[in-house]
Amino acid sequence: MSLQPGSGGRPPQALPLPSPQRTSTGKVPSDDGSGEPTTILLVENERFVRQAAAQVLAAAGYNVLKARNAGEARRAIAGNAERIRLLIADVVLPGTSGCELWRELCAIRTEMRTIFVSGYPEITVTSTETDGVFYLAKPFTAECLLSKVRNAFATSTREETTQKMAAAASGV
Repeated sequence: MSLQPGSGGRPPQALPLPSPQRTSTGKVPSDDGSGEPTTILLVENERFVRQAAAQVLAAAGYNVLKARNAGEARRAIAGNAERIRLLIADVVLPGTSGCELWRELCAIRTEMRTIFVSGYPEITVTSTETDGVFYLAKPFTAECLLSKVRNAFATSTREETTQKMAAAASGV
């Protein structure tokens, strides 16, 4: 397929979907051991990217809350703050930045992991992956998205690391 101007080509309507990951009991694994699917808040203003990423994540067994801007994201988190384990946010959003939204949400959900997404190569994220903050460049494949999500859940957030260090220091 050609996507060159004037070629008449159109972008694909969906990315190839992965098979849901299931345990031997047939349940989708969760990062907290509850057996409930992990909830991800996806904030992306580009409709195609938002829909395709949500479809890939849902097919992999995640519960996905979608928002196209910071206002929708705030409404989504209002009733679901305790369930949201990961924020995936475009760095550039209408009216605010993904980083500003992240700062707001971290005040509510301090242990939330985050993946910032951007199609601008000059944009960088200053936090490190050891803080539970990751970066994913657009365009990305379904496999790259799922790999970054798995890496985010495999890495401790700054708060979790601080708690582990405090427990170790106190002998707990």
